Amino acid sequence: MNKDLNYYLSLRYKIEINPLPEEDGGGFEACIPQLGKWAFLGAGKTIIEALEHLEEVKRDFFEDYLKKGIEIPEPEIEEEAYSGRILLRIPPRLHMQLTKAARKDSTSLNQYIRSLLERKVDINILTENIINEILKYRESAESYAQQAATWKPLSKSLNAVERSGPEEPYVQ
Repeated sequence: MNKDLNYYLSLRYKIEINPLPEEDGGGFEACIPQLGKWAFLGAGKTIIEALEHLEEVKRDFFEDYLKKGIEIPEPEIEEEAYSGRILLRIPPRLHMQLTKAARKDSTSLNQYIRSLLERKVDINILTENIINEILKYRESAESYAQQAATWKPLSKSLNAVERSGPEEPYVQ
């Protein structure tokens, strides 16, 4: 397989998104910790802007790495075994609130917390997928816009037709 710039740009690295403090101007930052949290960093007023900036930074670094022959690591694959058990310490008040909510939901505390965590993870995965789709469509739209910029404007074509007059209808 040819590991060119497009290959590396298509790899799915884990991305962290964090809000920026208002005293620093607000907005969001997006980074790829595996590649260098402070090197592969994008910022923007919105999450989308931060991700778009991160893609630009990633492209620039990858182009530079490929020119210089620097190895680009591929995304890490987690191969740890998980037991399915965790010890979670929470404040007593939160414990009470979760217990009451579980009772109201007619389920055990364990099952209730599990369902909350599953929903949160599902939302994060869905959000990541949506963001990736938006970035793909944005790239397609940019490519289309670049192609369209080279086309003869439609208004000029219409003016030429108007000046030449109506065409005779085709009669067989």
